Amino acid sequence: MESKDDVMDYFKIDFKYYKQRASVPSYNDVLDFDDVDSVLRKASKVSLLESPSIKNMSDTKNWEAYHLNTVPGFYFIKNVLTREHQLYWARRSLCDFTRSPNVTNLDQFQAKESVDKMWENSESEFLTKSNFNIRESEIWAVRWATLGYHHNWNTRNYSKRHRSNVPDDLAAVSGNIANALGFEDYKAEASVVNFYHSNSSLCPHQDLSEVDLTYPLISISLGLDAIFLIGSDIKTEKPEALFIRSGDVVVMSGKSRTAYHALPRVMETTKMRLDDESDFLSCYLMNSRINLNVRQVESDKSVLPED
Repeated sequence: MESKDDVMDYFKIDFKYYKQRASVPSYNDVLDFDDVDSVLRKASKVSLLESPSIKNMSDTKNWEAYHLNTVPGFYFIKNVLTREHQLYWARRSLCDFTRSPNVTNLDQFQAKESVDKMWENSESEFLTKSNFNIRESEIWAVRWATLGYHHNWNTRNYSKRHRSNVPDDLAAVSGNIANALGFEDYKAEASVVNFYHSNSSLCPHQDLSEVDLTYPLISISLGLDAIFLIGSDIKTEKPEALFIRSGDVVVMSGKSRTAYHALPRVMETTKMRLDDESDFLSCYLMNSRINLNVRQVESDKSVLPED
């Protein structure tokens, strides 16, 4: 009989391989949806349902959507956001989503009034300080912000008493993405905004806190390129590795909704055109990656328990 020690954690092996910095890993096995012909052995192009035109995203007729056949329910969508849309969402993430009533990783260490001014203070310092170093700026310390139902990182649960509103524009964009894939009446009830730097990573994990897991998790990438791993509900199966770039959207539904996934490596390159050296937002995005992910927490059939 096979012992526990004999079971190979292929997810961990691949995560450590792409994360390590001792040498540059080979990217030959990383799926690149910018080279569509190379991914069609594992992915199929899918048709999208027409959705109404809304602000802050492109029309669905411009999108390209693919289903990763080796990971049922996993979708990769290109051309959802133009450069202008990407800049809009990056500024919203940094300037607005880090402020009250939203919650950040810094709130337990300093006054919320101070956290609320971090973007403003950092941008002012960028414009006035001759020896400005972005890695020493206040905004550099922000790692995550939560909107809507605020995820408790200790208990891995949500609470009805700890909630703010998901901004209308973010709810509209995520709802449009869900509707285009056939997920009707999607409600954006929680969002985690992650801020990564070029030495950052996100360890293998599953997102299981939502009480109704039949609704998809929607993830929007901005800024630096990264390598994303997506597997199954067990780590003994080898995951797929793929490049995700600024403006790309991934959707985890069906079996992939509860799959292990991770971000082992943030690259030092970006597909996004950032050509204004006098702009602080461009400076930040040349050095960082932002991930906006949105979830529906409850449904009519499954609700959070009363506190």
